Amino acid sequence: SGEGMFRRDPVAVQEWSPEHVETCAVRQLAILSSAAQCVREGGILVYSTCTFSTEENEGVVQKFLESHPEFVLEKPNVTFGRPAYGVDAVRIFPMDGGEGHFAARFRRVAPCEERFAPFSFKPDREIIHRALELGVPTALEHATVSAGQIVVTRINATLGTVALAADHVAVTAEGLSYMPADGISYAATALVGQSYGAQEFEDAHRFGKLSGLTGLAFSTVMGIMLFIFATPLASIFSSDPAVIELAAQMLRIVAIAEPLFGVAIVMSGALRGLGDTRFPLVISLIGMWGVRCVLAPTLVFGFKIGLAGSWIAMVCDLCVRGLLCALRFKRFTPQYLAENHR
Repeated sequence: SGEGMFRRDPVAVQEWSPEHVETCAVRQLAILSSAAQCVREGGILVYSTCTFSTEENEGVVQKFLESHPEFVLEKPNVTFGRPAYGVDAVRIFPMDGGEGHFAARFRRVAPCEERFAPFSFKPDREIIHRALELGVPTALEHATVSAGQIVVTRINATLGTVALAADHVAVTAEGLSYMPADGISYAATALVGQSYGAQEFEDAHRFGKLSGLTGLAFSTVMGIMLFIFATPLASIFSSDPAVIELAAQMLRIVAIAEPLFGVAIVMSGALRGLGDTRFPLVISLIGMWGVRCVLAPTLVFGFKIGLAGSWIAMVCDLCVRGLLCALRFKRFTPQYLAENHR
């Protein structure tokens, strides 16, 4: 937990909490247990930290010895520092010339057991169940969005060939604007998921929040560029002046929604990292079928504003998705994640 850095690094003080110490102790025991697999019989394993907490030092040593009877604790045989609390290890406090260091020396006295379980082709029901639990909602989410896009495209097709061509050009050009958000979304899923799996709940929340703000910033910049360079961008995909003009209009309309669309993309990734794949599905259903597929025909046919009606409906859909995703993630505080970890 970095307690040994308190007098050198103010950030270490700000990040400290009892929960953080407990999380670090769990992680360090896992690291030590993993390293133990690499030690041959008679080999030495040294566990060293830079923290004062007994949970991360003596506590980890005692738990390791309880779960690894093939190891014994040896005396450090050093001339510096002072004895640790209740175990044969050494502590080096600042008055000893250290920064709160701790070191314990283990020796493997029993033969090495098999390090890796033999591979089996037998299906693991628990893994399959978990994979389906996470994967099916994600698949349905993509199916929901794709089906809605087909419905909206069918509506746009009734407006004539120029409108349909302009819609296709605008959709293709707009795809360039949310590529950064897509990349950040994958990073958010990995970082949040790794932290959540390691029970580092503060880090999971912080990574998700930082990813969302980064996605918002990038998408805002891309939205501004989309608005400014709408015509040149549309002209890359068509040489028809009528198509270019109409496509540029649609790009300027959707540019308004790009910041919140970026938030929706990134925060959906963060939610998946927490194992919450059902809510992005619900959000897609609300946004696509509750907003876009209702507003599009209303604006296109009812108010007769043409292709712009379909894209205004898209703007409303994307904004609703972004707001709902942000509100959903806000619920997952470190305390909530700790209480509901599975």
